[in-house]
Amino acid sequence: QKPGGIISANIQANTNLRIALRVTDAGESSDIIGRPDAAKLSRHLPGRAYVRTGSSEVATVQVAYVGGSGTAEVVQAPARTFRITPAAAAKARTVGADGPSHLSGMVAAAADAARQLGVGEQKRPWLPELGELVPIEAIGATVPGLVAPSCSIGLLDDAANQAQDPYVLDLESAGSAAVFGVSGSGKTTALRTIAASVANTYSTREAQIYGLDFAGRGLGGINVLPHVGDVVFGDDLERVRRLIVVLAERSSQRRKKFGDVGASSAAEYRRITSDLMPAIVVLIDGFAQLWSTLEPIDRGVHAETLARVISDGRGAGMHFVITADRRAALPPILSSTIPTRLLLKLANADEYSSLGMRAPEGFEKVPAGRCWAPGGEVQLAALSLGEETDGSAQTRALAEVASSLPAPDPGTAPDPIQLLPELVALEDLPPPAAGSMSLPIGIDEVTLDPVVIDCAAKPLFLAVGPSGSGRTTVLRTLTRSHHHAVPSGEAYLLGGRRSALFDDPWWQETARGADEAEQLTRRLCSLIAEREADPTAPPMLVVIDDADDFADGLVATAIEELLSRSRDGRVTVLAAMTTFKAERSYTNWVQMIRGERHGIILQPDEETSGDVLSSRLPRRAGLVTMPGRGYLVIGGSVGLIQVAS
Repeated sequence: QKPGGIISANIQANTNLRIALRVTDAGESSDIIGRPDAAKLSRHLPGRAYVRTGSSEVATVQVAYVGGSGTAEVVQAPARTFRITPAAAAKARTVGADGPSHLSGMVAAAADAARQLGVGEQKRPWLPELGELVPIEAIGATVPGLVAPSCSIGLLDDAANQAQDPYVLDLESAGSAAVFGVSGSGKTTALRTIAASVANTYSTREAQIYGLDFAGRGLGGINVLPHVGDVVFGDDLERVRRLIVVLAERSSQRRKKFGDVGASSAAEYRRITSDLMPAIVVLIDGFAQLWSTLEPIDRGVHAETLARVISDGRGAGMHFVITADRRAALPPILSSTIPTRLLLKLANADEYSSLGMRAPEGFEKVPAGRCWAPGGEVQLAALSLGEETDGSAQTRALAEVASSLPAPDPGTAPDPIQLLPELVALEDLPPPAAGSMSLPIGIDEVTLDPVVIDCAAKPLFLAVGPSGSGRTTVLRTLTRSHHHAVPSGEAYLLGGRRSALFDDPWWQETARGADEAEQLTRRLCSLIAEREADPTAPPMLVVIDDADDFADGLVATAIEELLSRSRDGRVTVLAAMTTFKAERSYTNWVQMIRGERHGIILQPDEETSGDVLSSRLPRRAGLVTMPGRGYLVIGGSVGLIQVAS
């Protein structure tokens, strides 16, 4: 393009044929043909040139254009030599607008001549470009040396080594990965491919999968795979919350196990122990929508929890693959914790730059699934049925993959994400040990395990809630548990006139209304005083239902004395009253039982109800508060439970 400094005197002396198209500088023209004329050529005459042969005169020529269209007729003519003559001596011919180009005609003629002469096709110095569709079968089910959950997900074009090999997403080393791309670029397809590849490569004992779908519900098809515990959709906020809680709990448990044996990762833990703890892969489709949903609710606690679990993921054997349409969709807290990034088609060159890559040539026209990853250009594999690759075809292909896999070993299938049940039968909980004062009360939301309260350590218990919230059910459940644990124990009831507990069969004695309650309470105080000297006396249970009726008057003074004596006499006191009354009553016995910080707050007002037991309740948007559901408070611990009945 620029001969200055390149065409030396030696080249000029030994080059007979010189052709100068239009150049920008007269000096450059002189370097080529010895005259400045080429700098004066019009830019409206592409192909106009000056030709100098040896020491002869300079001739003006119009270079022929082989890319133009011409006649389709092939003319056989013998080859001949010719001299380059001035343009004035040649008759110009207009390039036709129709028909194949001269260049394509020459290529066809050369190929035909090669066939006639028996000349074989020459070996290309490069491989063909990546295809637009790479079936998942083409990348192989396994790649030697992989460690769960690393898997092959596409075809890598290694131009430097002229090779096209399966591309391995090395989650074991990288921890987590992010897939960026505009709508329609293949993000959901990538997640489906990862799920299918993990399922094809590992057993359920080695890898398990969970999904969070905040995009177009396209991730639901992976549910058919035996490795998939569950796919939770963005419109089911309770299950989204539940999945995050489960992941956080498992992360904590795993890191504790690793620490106990001195391992810093799941791979080290597997090497040190014989426990083949499965890797957990979490696929999140539509991370921007997920994050914007989580941030404003529950004071952002679930967003913070998710970010922490992702950051600590590799160290706990948990790996995340998230999708987003732009760099800004990833919060700063996660920018440095997800090292592997797969870049599909992005909106503009600036998006590539923000992700640390120069925009590839022609990125606007790349096919779906074409991405740039560590190592080079990759065409992601796609599940397909023949030539069909749409979402429906991929879902059917996933079903075929699932049917070809062996059944999981017993006890190795991943657990689905279950919500706290609305009804829990006391018979379904483990019975209390004989003589024990650790009484089952219900099911914990986080672990879905039975919850017990230790009435030996904290003998005072308060149940509060609005009318119809299940206060009486709490008292009946704990009384039944006490009766099963200590059949010989004594149980007494102080109830309002409409209490539903009077018909229960285990009462030693009952009192209805304030007057009867005062009399019974005073007799109980005397009985407790006698029991203090008898360590063999069986435990005593006193239940106060509808305690709003006993917050004032002489009965309140009697109950205060009862509570004061309860700990020394091995007496458990269970009381139930409305949240409104408990918050506003300054009666001494109410303050005493509140100060124990041992009880349950049913159907709470998250802003104020925690004050009843001097606790701060979690702020949760859309909390379902059916009867029997509430926050169990034990000292400084607060957890949501469903009371058994």
